[in-house]
Amino acid sequence: DLNTTLRGRLEYAPPFASADYPNYSFQGIATESEDGPIEVQKDQLKSVSTKLDATGQGVATLTIPELTQAKTIRLELEYPDANGQLRTLPFSQTVWPAEIVIGLKPAKEGAYKPRTPYDFQGIVLDHKEQAVENKITLRRYKKTYLSHRRRSIGGTYTYESKTLVSDEVKICETRSSKDGRFSCTTSFAEPGNYLLRAESEDKAGRRVVTELGVWVDGSQRWYAADDHDRMDLIPDKKLYEPGETAKILVKAPFAKGQILFATEREGIKTYEVKEFDAKSPYISVPILKSYAPNMYVSAWLIRGRVKGTEPFLQVDLGKPAFKLGITELKVGWSQHTLKVDLKTDKKDYKPRELIKLSVDVKAPSGSLP
Repeated sequence: DLNTTLRGRLEYAPPFASADYPNYSFQGIATESEDGPIEVQKDQLKSVSTKLDATGQGVATLTIPELTQAKTIRLELEYPDANGQLRTLPFSQTVWPAEIVIGLKPAKEGAYKPRTPYDFQGIVLDHKEQAVENKITLRRYKKTYLSHRRRSIGGTYTYESKTLVSDEVKICETRSSKDGRFSCTTSFAEPGNYLLRAESEDKAGRRVVTELGVWVDGSQRWYAADDHDRMDLIPDKKLYEPGETAKILVKAPFAKGQILFATEREGIKTYEVKEFDAKSPYISVPILKSYAPNMYVSAWLIRGRVKGTEPFLQVDLGKPAFKLGITELKVGWSQHTLKVDLKTDKKDYKPRELIKLSVDVKAPSGSLP
């Protein structure tokens, strides 16, 4: 007889991914509502003690809470050895919320327009990437950033931000076809940040959730403020070809300012200075053939003193400020990318058994390279 203790915890696991559906998002995200978190994930599981029988076997049961996204469960079995020293055995495995996954595909690249219908495509698969016919419910939420400055210890001011998700609207209730696909059309009444949530249940009644973020363009933008000097640069496409123009969104919490942006790779290639306005927070970069296979775009945004906000004692909330950002642009990959497919002669193999692979390589045009 041996007394043992089994401990477990849940950690982050990469979301489901499929090479056949590269533009689909399978990510389930825990967000907050006006009353608190929509989904609460408990990471630490309750420990279980058990006693092994004469044959060295025992059974321990850990209760896993309901999940809305994949998690890695890490188990640790603690037991005493013959000398009375405690030893542990680790084990880990991915735990899925249900036997199926849902993928959502953006209706377009870049920002959306208000009061314009968009058709969002989706797919329902099992973990073997086989299509599943199932009932799907899609809801829309409004995502709001609340930022304010709060006086902290020592008299300094720091930004405190909170993300709220509210205004739940059921936009459609549909069913995926035999090939697992479904679609839903919706529009957005006003500019802002939105979340589309697709929900379903497997045959055992376990719920699965996938969320997709949507940005609806408007005349004014405002992002969550923070105490650091970084800002995000978001390209309108993932890949560019020579002759195109990259349109890059500058996510900065400034209404106006001056921006210096440059193209860089092994030194600065080009640079430009222009006025920045939050009503049109974009910079345009022409794509040259010499930029292949990639190029970096950096931006330095400067905001002068805010009028009407004077220094008070040791605090100056209206002082000049700046933000820095950088992003990578991938250029000219389509003409140099080979499509490679690998197939095995069977699904299951035994130890030391030879695996026969069938390799199919094609050029971007579909012909042999």
